[in-house]
Amino acid sequence: MRGGRGRKRPLGAARWDLIRMVAGRGLALTIAGLAAGNLAAMALTRLMSRLLFGVSALDATSYFAAALLLLLVASIACVIPAARAAAVESAAVLRE
Repeated sequence: MRGGRGRKRPLGAARWDLIRMVAGRGLALTIAGLAAGNLAAMALTRLMSRLLFGVSALDATSYFAAALLLLLVASIACVIPAARAAAVESAAVLRE
């Protein structure tokens, strides 16, 4: 997997292009998952309303905070491997 991304570098891809490509794909999946998860959570509020104490079932602050936290963690999880892939030496990848 490292080699696939690393091969784009000697073929003319800039480091930031690789990071944008890898992180962009991961974040696109994250945003799709957040949208689907929020829609499912809102649809199931009637079942969850008995479990919530002091918070309304459609509390926008809770949804926003949870989505923001998940987006932050996913961003870090996407950027770290992307930066590693971009840091691979071109000559080392071509030798493999």
